[in-house]
Amino acid sequence: MVRKLQRLMQNIQMINNTRERTMAEKADEKSIELAGYYANRIEDGLASQNYAKKHVILLVTRNGHLTEAVMTYGLNVAERLNLRLLVAYVNTMPLLCDGGVRNNRFAEAVQDSIVDLRTRARAKGVLVDYVRESGRVAKVVSRLCRTLQSIAFIIVDKDIKIEDVIVKASVPVFNVYSNEIRRQGLKSSH
Repeated sequence: MVRKLQRLMQNIQMINNTRERTMAEKADEKSIELAGYYANRIEDGLASQNYAKKHVILLVTRNGHLTEAVMTYGLNVAERLNLRLLVAYVNTMPLLCDGGVRNNRFAEAVQDSIVDLRTRARAKGVLVDYVRESGRVAKVVSRLCRTLQSIAFIIVDKDIKIEDVIVKASVPVFNVYSNEIRRQGLKSSH
């Protein structure tokens, strides 16, 4: 009887593992579809404007908002080089079982962030678009680099490991740290 229960528990565990893996694979497939859709939407929407031939600076964050340093730097460089901005907001925990609370907060934070960024960009004459993605940051960057041929370079936010992104990116990758973060790093190294 105990052996039967143990086998039953093992079978249940295998079924749960298979279901979780299947859900993760479906999420990856959906992300690929969404990346293609957004890439087409961005390119199609801009094709009728003079911005169609402009290259894009890709700003990547794994939070629902960009840090002030990345936002400011991205806008300044885009203005100087006459480029567009594309912000990729990456939800790294899309399958978290919390009843959708995290996804809703993420979506709200993205909307707040993009409204703020577009307001600032309008003053500088910079066009801003965005995509919401889910999954691993490096995979999202790889997909965007493959689907959008107009990416000039990538700027990653502070919580992203630049090494992971460099491996998957087909364009140069930079990170921006605020002076406060640099000061904290200098204090901890002494």
